[in-house]
Amino acid sequence: MSLISGFSKLTRQQKIKELNRSLMDSFDFAPAFLDSFQLTNAEEQHKIESFSENVLSNFHLPFSVAPNFLVNGKSYFVPMVTEESSTVAAAAKAASFWYGHGGFHTQIEGREKSGNVHFEWVGADKELLSFWQEYKEQIVRVAEELSLGMKKRGGGINSIELQKDENFAQTYKIHCRFDTVDAMGANFINTVLEGIASYFKSLAQDKTEIIMSILSNQANGCLVESSLVADIASLGDLNGLAASVWTQKMKKAFAIANCDSERAVTHNKGIMNGVDAVALATGNDFRAIEAAAHAYAATSGTYRSLSSMESSEGQIKLSLKLPLSMGTVGGLTRVHSLAAFALDLMGVNKVEDLMSITASVGLASNFAAVSALVSSGIQKGHMKMHLSNIFMQLQVNPEEEQQLVKFLEGKTISMTTVKEELQKLRMQGELC
Repeated sequence: MSLISGFSKLTRQQKIKELNRSLMDSFDFAPAFLDSFQLTNAEEQHKIESFSENVLSNFHLPFSVAPNFLVNGKSYFVPMVTEESSTVAAAAKAASFWYGHGGFHTQIEGREKSGNVHFEWVGADKELLSFWQEYKEQIVRVAEELSLGMKKRGGGINSIELQKDENFAQTYKIHCRFDTVDAMGANFINTVLEGIASYFKSLAQDKTEIIMSILSNQANGCLVESSLVADIASLGDLNGLAASVWTQKMKKAFAIANCDSERAVTHNKGIMNGVDAVALATGNDFRAIEAAAHAYAATSGTYRSLSSMESSEGQIKLSLKLPLSMGTVGGLTRVHSLAAFALDLMGVNKVEDLMSITASVGLASNFAAVSALVSSGIQKGHMKMHLSNIFMQLQVNPEEEQQLVKFLEGKTISMTTVKEELQKLRMQGELC
């Protein structure tokens, strides 16, 4: 295949035609297949295509809702976008269970974000410190001028300081902290940082070389904690286990996740199942959220669980603490029609409320997963939800589906089991 020039300048149909022409020897497809996923609403389709480059079609994921999330005394229908079949069911089941025990309670520990101008300095540290002391006020003024719009909304730049990078000789950074209010604020932060870098360079001239200016997705200034508290005696049986037995097994499972990094990765993935689903539904950057969460999990130097469980005096407490850099304005949050609908569905305007709900969905997902692990096992519920996917893969018709569901009652569900029984049903049908 030869180099393709100007691909981005082609229309969508021309891109599909070029793709077909270039791959016809190895992969043949009907252009109508890609057309079938296009939206019938031309305005919405145009909007979707503006979000990315070289768009061929739309990739659809289910937009679901989990009811009965009681967070800080208020009940929510929480929108979730995910392809993992059991995620919404597990979160909704956990929310319903905890609704009768007071629901989720959250605390926000700030909404501060940061970014850095990395640069090299030609000369001694003492000379740079003297230069910084002389010009810092001017640099701060430039940053504040660039932050006027955000300042009117109640945010802006919180602090600016010079820091030495101990990993490299003559390398430093201007470390800035920001309050972006209800916006995730990436574009705002990067614009201010680049403005600071440009002004700093104009002052220092050939004494400095700007390396880069970029926000940090390490969002430890945007911490949120969600917790669940209940009397053990009020819990009843959980997944077939007496509350006292369940409590001991849960405590052990959480302890393992806190000290065994191999387990912690999967433990935290279960948390992010819920967190990412809400982030996607509301048009937030789930990749940045993932990166920040996993970095926070490794703060101690060892990768650990983001959540914990403790019990004392007849009570249990489950807690999840993680950084969530989110927004209810800016980015796709109000441009993508479904993302805007998701926020309106929850009645959420303040980012603190969105952080609280998202962390609570993460904790619900975590509770559901660990509770299943210590009792019936993860596959029972997961495979039951996954059954529809198996039916689709095997092209099961409605009559066969009815017979298979009846056959599988009380049995362990697997692709092999379903496949073997389906073959028997079809053979019987041929014999008849």
